[in-house]
Amino acid sequence: MGGGVYVLPNLFFAVHLGLVKFRPRASFTSAFFLGEFVKLVMAFSLLAAVVRFYADLHWPSMLIGLVLATQVLFLPFGNKG
Repeated sequence: MGGGVYVLPNLFFAVHLGLVKFRPRASFTSAFFLGEFVKLVMAFSLLAAVVRFYADLHWPSMLIGLVLATQVLFLPFGNKG
């Protein structure tokens, strides 16, 4: 659940940026900031929904999933190959 709270808003944000990448530069900047705001609101809303509607929530597992999902961005940089 914690990973999904992070992954879903970022997925929608990436799709949103992919759809507006052909706009003029000024329009892209405003679309970026609007998309970032919507992403944050969506993440907080999903987190609140999980807390409210999932009665048997195991907080440590949910928080570990959330932290691991946020740290996956650093995974490619740690590979020495």
